[in-house]
Amino acid sequence: MAFRPCYTADAVLNLLLQDADGQYLADPASDDTSGSSSDGEIYSDDESLGRGAETADHAALPPASLSVAGEAPATTSVAEVGEPQQESDDDVDVLATAFWEREVDTAEVAANYIFRHPPPLDADVEEMPVAADATPADADLEVMPVAAAATPADADLEVMPVAVAAAHFPVAVPACGAVGCGCSKKCLTMFDAKDIESYRLAILSLEKSEKDMLLMGLLISVQYAATETTSRGGKRKHAYFDYCHQGEPVCAGAFRYLNNIGNSALKNLKRHLADNGPVPRRHGNTGRKPHHALTFEHVKLIADFIKGYAAEFGLPHPAPLHGRANQPPVFLPASETFKSVHGMYKTLCTEKDVRHAGISAFRSIWRSCFPQVKFMTARTDVCSHCEDHRHAVSAALSEADKTRALESYTAHVHGAQRERQEYRQATERARDELTTNQPAFAPPYTPCTQPLRCVHYTFDFAQQVTLPHMARQPGPLYFKTPRKVQLFGVCSEAIPRQVNYLLDETQTIGVNGTKSHGANCVASLLHDFFEHHGHGEEECILHADNCAGQNKNRTVINYLAWRVIVGLHRKITLRFMITGHTRCLVDGCFGLIKQKYRKSDTYTQAQLTAVVNQSAHCNTAEAGGVTWYAWDTFFDQCFKKIKGISTFHHFVFDSGTPGTVVVKELVDSEPSNVSILNCDPSTLSSESLPSTLASGGLTEERKKYLYKEIRPFVIDPYKDDLCPPPPSSAAAGAAE
Repeated sequence: MAFRPCYTADAVLNLLLQDADGQYLADPASDDTSGSSSDGEIYSDDESLGRGAETADHAALPPASLSVAGEAPATTSVAEVGEPQQESDDDVDVLATAFWEREVDTAEVAANYIFRHPPPLDADVEEMPVAADATPADADLEVMPVAAAATPADADLEVMPVAVAAAHFPVAVPACGAVGCGCSKKCLTMFDAKDIESYRLAILSLEKSEKDMLLMGLLISVQYAATETTSRGGKRKHAYFDYCHQGEPVCAGAFRYLNNIGNSALKNLKRHLADNGPVPRRHGNTGRKPHHALTFEHVKLIADFIKGYAAEFGLPHPAPLHGRANQPPVFLPASETFKSVHGMYKTLCTEKDVRHAGISAFRSIWRSCFPQVKFMTARTDVCSHCEDHRHAVSAALSEADKTRALESYTAHVHGAQRERQEYRQATERARDELTTNQPAFAPPYTPCTQPLRCVHYTFDFAQQVTLPHMARQPGPLYFKTPRKVQLFGVCSEAIPRQVNYLLDETQTIGVNGTKSHGANCVASLLHDFFEHHGHGEEECILHADNCAGQNKNRTVINYLAWRVIVGLHRKITLRFMITGHTRCLVDGCFGLIKQKYRKSDTYTQAQLTAVVNQSAHCNTAEAGGVTWYAWDTFFDQCFKKIKGISTFHHFVFDSGTPGTVVVKELVDSEPSNVSILNCDPSTLSSESLPSTLASGGLTEERKKYLYKEIRPFVIDPYKDDLCPPPPSSAAAGAAE
């Protein structure tokens, strides 16, 4: 049995310093760095071998023997291969990276591959035992694994088989004459080493089918006619080939090396050429179905089962999602999985005594035939109307009821999609206009002084945050009520840039943080934003969610109408997206803040301000300093109520028709004019503002709670800032 060789650099050095009889040509440990072979040829010194001063490390290694098909190792003198060439220090490294693409019975010896000692290419090569370290010559020898590269003698070596080296270094081509073909003519020495390297690299770059066709063409060109019968009258089984390369005749070994093909592979290619002619080879199993393949009846049974299951338990969506598919999806319950549905299918097949498919084939057929049938994902903050419609479709008993429920569901989804499209178009128009007319954002601007008519803002409240907050929160703090901070954001989506107002419990209109989401609060925050952070635009578009208590109320509507009447804007468009479908960029900026907030230790409002500013370049914090106005009572005498305000989603205020609001239910609905002004417009002025409201502050009970329950969780430098002692406790401490 033949083996692929595994050699170390030490073994190669020993091979090189031996003659055909296994005797050393020179003492490796001596200072004399040159020696003579048995035929009088002079070998290179240590430096030319690439070892230099490392020769002493190999002195203790015993002579190694090599058995090649029962013959002594083939040697090639310098006279046979031409003038000696200077070897570089990398030659030893090449040993570990050299590869053999011959078959097992034509493996080449690594030492001869590198140091010009070629064995016959068709010879069987056995493993060569190499000492792992210095041992007596007659000691038992073990196979030394090949080092990943040339390493010192005392380094840890890892096994690198020849096949691994070939995979990592598939294009290593030695210098001219370093590889022998195995014949007496030394065919490879006729060609330049660079030409050989270029040719082999070109062969390696071909695909397998391309290489086969090229070699078959070469074989046809070098095949010569022979009689169909042998001299004894038998049928001739083998063809004859006069191998050549670049017009020069070469031996079979050189032909295989140049074309990077092994002996068995070449034999198979010759057999295919003789039997089938110069046509591409195909694997024997190509086009054949395995014995366990599913039949059409099995696939149809799976498809019918999935279709019936989706019709019975699925919730059809009225429109494709995000334009990524051409079919509306059908959602199965989130509690089910591919495995559970496959179990139902398997049970059905067992009852019918029919062969069932495995879960992999079942899932593959599902995804191929019914990609629109999906499982719901667990979500929060979903549209309640969508959920009601889905349940109505599922609970429908008759086809008529299901059709009506599905039509209602479809109308709701299509309305939400149209509103979303209007939101995107408004953002794109604002971005284009602001890039052209005002590339840099440098507020504040005086209201209604910039020629901008498409500026787009969105505003909303985020979920409140608390102080103190630690990235590693103590367990007992979860059950407490820390100090609350409200977060209100107004985003200019064309830049984008978002101003985030941080409202502490002591800074809201009501006591202990109450009335922080009321109409007066929202109107006051919008007024502060336009005065200090706006673009100074003439016209703008506002988008908000459909929350009646915060945004969609009489006070906010009257405030925007008042701004147009007094000349702070020429036109304002207020739009509310469909409830449950109100996600916009302001929510994305809030998400960036929450990501930073969750990973930060925050004890004071100043630290919270830094967290907001560091969360993203688009986020800016505005801590306190907001003046609260009593807008609701200020507008009672000047404006009237809009009947059915909750049914409308679009409000337009224009200076051309002061005191009149154009309202629409949806973006494609018919508009209607509603007069809301109840006084002479000339009596209103931007200089005449409502009365201010004082902040509510904290009650005595709340201060005591923070001092007693929250203060222990605050580190010392910030205890008095966040949870100061209540007046009664401070007075008692001073008296003591």
